[in-house]
This record gives sequence, structure tokens and C-alpha cells, in this order.
Amino acid sequence: MENSLDNFQIYFKIEADPELRVIGFGPECEVYGIDPKEVINKSFLDLVHKDDQEVLLKTQKAYKEYQVDIFDTYFRIQTPKFGLRKMQAIAQVVRDLKGNSLYYEGYIKDLTLRKSREETNVSTMNYLKNLAIQYQNVVDNVAIVAVTDKKGNIVHVNDLFVEISGYNRDELIGKNHRILKSGIHDKEFYRDLWETIQDKKVWKGEICNKRKDGTLYWVFTTIAPILGPTGEIDKFLSIRYDITHEKQLHDEEVEKMTQQFMTEKLATVGEVTASIAHEINNPLTIIKAQAEKLLRRNNNLSEDIINSAESISKTANRIQKIIESIKTLSRNTENDELEWFPLHEVIDQSVEILKHKMIKNNVSLSQMHIPKHYCVYCYPGEITQVFTNLISNAIDAVAELPERWVDIRFIENGDEIEILVIDAGHGIPQEIAQKIMRPFFTTKKFGQGTGLGLSFSKKILKRHNTTLVYDDSAKNTTFKIKLKLKKDEYLKAM
Repeated sequence: MENSLDNFQIYFKIEADPELRVIGFGPECEVYGIDPKEVINKSFLDLVHKDDQEVLLKTQKAYKEYQVDIFDTYFRIQTPKFGLRKMQAIAQVVRDLKGNSLYYEGYIKDLTLRKSREETNVSTMNYLKNLAIQYQNVVDNVAIVAVTDKKGNIVHVNDLFVEISGYNRDELIGKNHRILKSGIHDKEFYRDLWETIQDKKVWKGEICNKRKDGTLYWVFTTIAPILGPTGEIDKFLSIRYDITHEKQLHDEEVEKMTQQFMTEKLATVGEVTASIAHEINNPLTIIKAQAEKLLRRNNNLSEDIINSAESISKTANRIQKIIESIKTLSRNTENDELEWFPLHEVIDQSVEILKHKMIKNNVSLSQMHIPKHYCVYCYPGEITQVFTNLISNAIDAVAELPERWVDIRFIENGDEIEILVIDAGHGIPQEIAQKIMRPFFTTKKFGQGTGLGLSFSKKILKRHNTTLVYDDSAKNTTFKIKLKLKKDEYLKAM
């Protein structure tokens, strides 16, 4: 029954005097348990809730003062049957010939259910709004939040975004997200991200960003499109979590695994090399001795035999040098100590090991003359591994180029020397250059590389308190290593 009262109307006629005396009241009021006879000639205010009476009087006074023809106001009445009801009174103001208000005639409309629904909706909206604010506060305290327009331009960032990026809010708003681009990810990475969110899908992944000061940080990112009323993309919401520390721990773990892998690999190679060296050295010693014996008897030998003996002797010496170089390269260096070691021996050993590879790939090698008394402070076996790896990589890089050359140079600077390994290539793309020092990253075909060479070299050089630098400003592909230099006068005099 109560639901049927929604918008239910009661006719009324009230004198336009301060008492608001009722001179007409429709029988419809009986639905509410009100006897119309008991209302006639009494003040309309007797029906109105006491808290609303003053407001009703002020409204009536204002309407009368400003000569308003339509009386429209809200109030509550107490009914015997259904208790307190919320009503709207709409009435025409009837005036005399002089324009004085005589009475109001119109209807009272029951708005209880509608008002209840409106209040419920308002209450619900306020609750949801409050919930959204609380949720936003929670998210803002733990996540890096940004909103961009559909072109990727930033329209909102929270405090954590400002804090981690190093930019202030004014420097970020209106800027494209490219302001944070680190160069770590390639174009394909960003193309996949953009195509995913443009397709109204959620993208998730790890991104490396660059702070205002140039340092890098990693975030796990979720980007979701926000759709407008038409179902089209209006904005993008991104929520990020800082995972820089976790990435560092992961990289350290990978580095340990790399170190262990390379150590075990070199130990195995060392064992095999020692075994091969032992098996080869004995017959090699005999071959060398016989060749030298023939050369001592050169008066009784033909020129062809002498030339053959000399060739045998040189080849045997070269084989012996290769064996010694491989033994140096593969030996366990964990217990070695830093020492001053001739730089030319390091380079010569690396070149000797790779001579066959250069011939096979038709790669020419040139190098500046390194004085024999130039010594570097190093672990000789380890530093040989580094240069062998760099030269080998350079050979692989130019193997299919029209020009195939590798050049080794040095720049002397007081008590330091910078060694440059340069090849015929014209540099490395930025997105690849950012990754080449990472363990297991390789651009070589499957089976042609482990992706550990440069990362292992970097690890070795860290033990030498230096680092491996890729020079992206050079015309040709260039790697640099800086080492301590000492000129040994004793070696110079030899």
C-alpha cells in the first residue's frame, strides 16, 4: 500500500495569511488517515512537521513579497496511518484586482519514496566516493601512479612518481612518457606495449626508466586503458612498483652463476689443455731437436732440406707458443696475485690464439707497436682472457662485412694506459649497446656464443678496479680498457 503513495496527490486551498488557514482539503487525505473536516478552518502548519514550519513560513513570505505566482516548496507532514511523509506543495497564487494574494490553490504531492531513493543514491554515491578516496590513498602510499591522455602525455602523477623520477610535478605534467625512456628497451618492446593498450587491453611487464639525474630504476608496470562514455579510449592509467632492488639481487645471483659457470668451464678446459700439452710437448721437443740438428749440418745439406728444417723449427715454436697461450688462458687464476706484466705479451698471446680464426674469416689485424718495457698491473691470465674475448668478438662482428679488419691501439696518459680494440663495424645500435654487458645476452646465431664473454670480462676488470667501456661516439666499433702503467727500465735495457 505504501509504495502506491508514490506521487499521490491531495487537493488543498489555503488562505494567504500568516496563519495559512485551510479553506479546502481534498478527501484523498483519508488514505493517510486524515479527516478533511478536522483540517478545515485550522492552520495548515498543524499538519507540517515542527522542524519545517519556520522554513515554510519564510518561503510563503518571500513568495508574497516578490509577487511570485507559483507557490512551490517542500516539507514533511505527520500522518496517522503512515507516519512522517515527505511532500511537495505546488499551488497557484490567486490575487484580487489590486494584486494582493488571496489564497493558494493546488496539490500536495507525496515524494517520500522518491526522496528516499535519492537519499539512498546520494548516500551510496558518498560511500563509493569515500571508498574511492580511501582506495586511492592506499594505492598512492604503495604504488607509483600516473594518468596520461590517449596520446601518452602525462596529466596526473602521485607523490611516489615525483619522488622516484626526480622530476617535480610541473616538469612532468603535459610531457610525454618518453621523458623517462632509458634506452634499455628496443623499439619492438614499446611497439608491443602501445599496440596492446590501443587494443583496449591491459599491458603488464618490467620497464627500466631513467631519472632526471640519469640513473636508472626498474618498475613492474600495469597499464590499463580508461574508456569514455562512447566506449573509446579516453585516458591510460599506469600503476608501477619499484623492483630495482629485486633486479639488483637477481643480477648479482646471475653474476655469481656466470662466475661459477666460467670458472668450471675454464677448469675443464685447463685440464684438457694440460693433458694435450703434455702429449704434444714430448714429440714436439723431439721434432724441434731433429730440425735444429739438421740445421747444424747445413754444409752437407741441400738448400731445400735446410728451408724445410727451418720451416719445421718455426712451426714447432709457433705450436709451443699456442700451447703456452692456451695454458695461460685456461688456467685457474683464483689464487693469482696482481703483478706488473708486459702488455705486449698479453696482446701477443691473445692474437696467437686467434690467428687461425682471423685467417679463416679473412680478417686482417693491425696493432700499434707496444714497447716491451710497458707493463700493466694485472692478473696476467685473466687480462689475457679479456683481450682474447674482445678480439674474438671483433672478428665475429666483421666476418660478413665488406671490410674486415681489427685494430689494436693504445693511448698513454701518465701512469695509465688505455687500450682500444677497434673493428670495421660502424657501432652498435643503442638498444643493443645497453644490453651487451648483461649475462647470457648475445646477438650471435644459436650455438655460436653463450652471451657470457663481455659480462665475464666486465667481472674480471672489476677485480682490476677498472671497467670495460663501449665508445658510442667513435666512428668504428670501439671498446676501451684503462689499466695502470709502469715502464720497466730493466726490460727496456734487455
